[in-house]
Amino acid sequence: MTTKNGRRSMRNSKNSQRSMRVGLIGLGEVGRCLATGLLSAGIRVDGVDAALNAQTSSSLADKGLTIQPALGNWIREMDTVMVCVNGGASNNVNRLLATHLKTGQVVLDLTTASPQQKHHSAELVEARGGAFLDVAIMGSIAMKGFATSMLVAGDVEKAESAYVLDILQQSGMSLRNMLGSAAGDAICLKLIRSVYTKGAEALAVKCLVTAEHFGVRESLYEVLADLDDIPIKHFMNTLVTTHVLHAERRMKEAGEASQLLAEAGVSTQLMDSVQEAFADTVSIDPRWESNELPSIEQAIAQLGRATKRQPVTAENLESDL
Repeated sequence: MTTKNGRRSMRNSKNSQRSMRVGLIGLGEVGRCLATGLLSAGIRVDGVDAALNAQTSSSLADKGLTIQPALGNWIREMDTVMVCVNGGASNNVNRLLATHLKTGQVVLDLTTASPQQKHHSAELVEARGGAFLDVAIMGSIAMKGFATSMLVAGDVEKAESAYVLDILQQSGMSLRNMLGSAAGDAICLKLIRSVYTKGAEALAVKCLVTAEHFGVRESLYEVLADLDDIPIKHFMNTLVTTHVLHAERRMKEAGEASQLLAEAGVSTQLMDSVQEAFADTVSIDPRWESNELPSIEQAIAQLGRATKRQPVTAENLESDL
């Protein structure tokens, strides 16, 4: 039953949550966080983790979690199963899980397995009549807990999947469904996002340590404040389109910044890699000849021509200029 605004009535929502059963495979940080949130929402949860210590097991049991000794026929009693193991173990876990599934069950894979691995796991689950959803955690569980944003790819519009996702969202999970997607799409986006965020993290470490050495850390925040008002799409597109025109000059500036890091006693390895990335752009043949900024599509096409056969360093490039 739905209300006029399209939402399920509160009574129906609570009844659905109480009748739903979730299985958790893996009770590390992510699994424990999900268990606590689901139990608080009134959802019945079973969990299994061979590495679970007695203290953690007792704590989770006190919250209402049913601890299972191993994967087994209890899986067939679940409406949905969430796989929260490390990415390297996901295929083996999903292969064993599939042997216990029944038609109509929904598997949510929250691991960091590669897109290819997720696709393979989907085939294993779907061969047993289940639905497989690729779930990518897009934030920090430590910071936002149960409400951490998650991206969901796969057959999200299938009836069984839609029902499970609806209940999980009502319980407090922040799930964003990718319509028309396939298993592997969510983790693919997460890993590409990580290129940016982990790179930014590494650069932030170098920036703040160096700024602290020179006594200008607070001033650094001030001179970077203009970035606060720039939407991420515009920021990234501007960096890439202007990069095509100004890579050579910026490469030299990166070299000067690297010298400053060295003066502060900070490793220059990261900035050396930055210079190499700029050198790759400068080495593209033919170069971008126009003095006009390219469109983002033109810039990406041009940058895609960067040689992959032999790495180009800033040092050997400068010797050729």
